[in-house]
Amino acid sequence: MTKFEIIVLIIGFGLLTLGSCSGYAIYRHAIKIPDKFGNEVQIASMWALFLIGLIFGLVLIWFALPK
Repeated sequence: MTKFEIIVLIIGFGLLTLGSCSGYAIYRHAIKIPDKFGNEVQIASMWALFLIGLIFGLVLIWFALPK
């Protein structure tokens, strides 16, 4: 593996970790009883982080792994 592939792999794992943390936060929010209705922006941001982290993280990991 070249240095570029290693950097891409590390960035991919970082994005995947970010997406996983965001998914966990969405899950925790879903199981708790909502007492306020002011968190719509935060939930939308967490969904965006989850999707971006999951999709781009997996694509970068796939790109960096040896074939």
